[in-house]
Amino acid sequence: MIQILRTSLFFLIIYLFYSLIENERELKLYIFVFVITAISLFFLVLYLFYSANFDVIQFQQYLLIDEDKNYIHKNTLGALFVMTVSIILAYYFSQSNSIRKRTIELTIILLIIGLVITNARAAIFSLVVSTSFIFYVLNKKLLYRFLIGIVIIIPFLFIEPISDVIELYFRLDRVFSGRDAILKATYQIITDNPIFGTGPAAAKIEMSKNIPFLAGSSDWIFLNRYVDTIGMGHAHNFYLFFLSELGILGLIASITIPVVFFKIGYNTLKKIQASEYKYFTLVVGLIAAGLAIITRGIFEWGGIVSYGMIAKDLPFWWCFIILIYINKRFSLINKETKSLH
Repeated sequence: MIQILRTSLFFLIIYLFYSLIENERELKLYIFVFVITAISLFFLVLYLFYSANFDVIQFQQYLLIDEDKNYIHKNTLGALFVMTVSIILAYYFSQSNSIRKRTIELTIILLIIGLVITNARAAIFSLVVSTSFIFYVLNKKLLYRFLIGIVIIIPFLFIEPISDVIELYFRLDRVFSGRDAILKATYQIITDNPIFGTGPAAAKIEMSKNIPFLAGSSDWIFLNRYVDTIGMGHAHNFYLFFLSELGILGLIASITIPVVFFKIGYNTLKKIQASEYKYFTLVVGLIAAGLAIITRGIFEWGGIVSYGMIAKDLPFWWCFIILIYINKRFSLINKETKSLH
């Protein structure tokens, strides 16, 4: 009941935010608040990094050990940085004012630095996906250069000592450490509760008894501590998270949300007139931001629907309501234009 009530209250708040957008002024304010929030949190990350004597390893240990004391989870920070970069990167293409362009460039650089410092692996990967989408829609030449640059860089990543630094930074030894057992436990939970799932935030109860290790062993103790520490989202996958806790309807919902988001985004792009290029680039940025979060959902459970967790879910739905507003705006404009003819 707590999860249901929190989720209902969250969507009421989202609707109220949507109802406040009446014209272009509010729209600009929403985008401005989005960017300012990301920049403010970047300086918070920078301060914490300074407190760790600019030591990436010490900083990461601080984030992991004092996770509950931090203002916001590092993966959530990474998601916000990626979404902000996606929006302003696409909007950059419609700017002719040199001061605005330099400001956007500086903001992108700062947020990417923040992303690197936080070391949110899923967010970094999702940024590559969203950037590729932006370049594909707005400038295919840049896409080719971007992809060629990645191809050229990849071989150097396997040369020592670069490979050692990369392995340490991305914590490659921890990518599958414990996750295979968690996925096995999640699979067993889905098998035992295929229709209705365990119920909201109840997978944790089933998770402990499905850990595939001998009770009392070091692996069992480690994973049990992990299960007890985290309230929900143990599968590290939004779609498995919804399937395991909400059953078949949860799986349908987890797929429907991205489908509806992209459908509205595509429909909006079609409605925007050629003279309104700034709106076109903004919509591309919003779609890219959503694409980043939806891609990230393969590796992280939060960010789309996390039972009303504002810090995790607000950025995605903030983008969604802006996208819906622009869609409605151009629907009305196109209707008025047709009626005049």
